[in-house]
Amino acid sequence: MPLRPARTDTDRLLVRLVARRYSLEQGSEEAGLAAARAVLDRQGDALRCLAVEHDGVVVGRVWLAPSNGDLGVFDVDLPGGGETAGATAGPGVRAALVAQAVEERKHSVLLSSSPDDAGACSVPDPAYGDEVAARQMRLGLADEPSYGSRGGGVPDVGVRPMTEEGYAAWHADELDAFAAELMGSGIDPDAAAEESRRQHETLLPEGLDTPDQHFFTGYVDGVEVGTLWIGTERPMAFVYDLVVHAEPRRRGYGAALMVAGARWARERGSGTIGLNVFGHNEGARRLYEQLGWSTTEEHWRVPVEGDGTA
Repeated sequence: MPLRPARTDTDRLLVRLVARRYSLEQGSEEAGLAAARAVLDRQGDALRCLAVEHDGVVVGRVWLAPSNGDLGVFDVDLPGGGETAGATAGPGVRAALVAQAVEERKHSVLLSSSPDDAGACSVPDPAYGDEVAARQMRLGLADEPSYGSRGGGVPDVGVRPMTEEGYAAWHADELDAFAAELMGSGIDPDAAAEESRRQHETLLPEGLDTPDQHFFTGYVDGVEVGTLWIGTERPMAFVYDLVVHAEPRRRGYGAALMVAGARWARERGSGTIGLNVFGHNEGARRLYEQLGWSTTEEHWRVPVEGDGTA
């Protein structure tokens, strides 16, 4: 299925970005639109638009953005439903993107899809080795967060603000732990270590005192059982990190920390809380679903035969 250079339909792209992510993150469509515009402004001329053609008719568009050694797909817009050409174009678009990645000597294709976007969801195919690298998940906070389908019987975990000493120990471990998660999603060790360092320096320029970043330590009967990091730099709170210490695992402390964090975010006025879970961490994903969280976006890694660099 041919992909041809096309004029970027910025208005349509903005609508899709606001609906997919930014209105929820920013708390309103107006704020979400401003955030989406800022993202497009940062991309500038580096954003490329390709038209998807079927029998000579344009049935959709694909936007590409820089992504280091990979072919980064910023958005896939295949409108329509049922048996429309756009809705059934996925396999052809996948093949065309892989061919584009080979031509540009890229390692893989990176793309995102939302569960309610049938067109984008039709592009990745696990039968060809495509894997979910990460998922964005959300929990609405209109009601008091609970243990959902997981049920009760979870120990009462108290959370307190993290001390400077606790932060120093947490940060030293966190850099390595996040790099390991990145490697598990397919990033090579050196790049993973550098990306972990870069993200933490960006998010935490003042360490424990960084504005809008909140660190907690969980305790049961005075014994530390885990840690929690929540960011509130946007209207939607975000769980950046959850750690249950090795010795007390499989006792429900992870669920208890998550519920405690969600309740804290609700009490401070957040209407939604989000998180990112790596694709290989199925145990965590199942736990979050039991607690009522839902997937809003999946980030896929599509392999390129021969690595695209030969």
